[in-house]
Amino acid sequence: MKHYLLLLLPFAACSKKSGPEPAPAVYTHAQLVGEWKITSMTTSEPYAYNGGMTTDFMESATRFRQNHYSLHADSSAVINSSGGLVDYHARWKLVNNSFMWAPDGSYTAYWSEPIIAVTPSSFSTRANYPLYNGQPAVVTSVYTRQ
Repeated sequence: MKHYLLLLLPFAACSKKSGPEPAPAVYTHAQLVGEWKITSMTTSEPYAYNGGMTTDFMESATRFRQNHYSLHADSSAVINSSGGLVDYHARWKLVNNSFMWAPDGSYTAYWSEPIIAVTPSSFSTRANYPLYNGQPAVVTSVYTRQ
């Protein structure tokens, strides 16, 4: 019995340190001011499209490929959508690390995408989207500074 106790002693002495979780990053309005284009949209799960399976959301949602976002310091924005055919004048804001914009500027019909990372040249968001086939999915989008 003593031998078993001695074998267990080293494991009992080990413990995982648990300290406070690191604080989440806080992103600022100033970090998002500028010209942006969506360069990547990927889904959390593969879905059926065009006879195969894909996680590339931009493959089925081609309308996003040409979207260009001009985010101004005064919270105004111009969103060039549909391959340059439509310009939306909008308002945008950053609330609790979510990028939000409303085409009518009222924030009553806003689109919200939680931000997961920001660098000087890009920012990434993760949001729920209905896919081409109607399946719900989590989509990670990467916006690249132009």
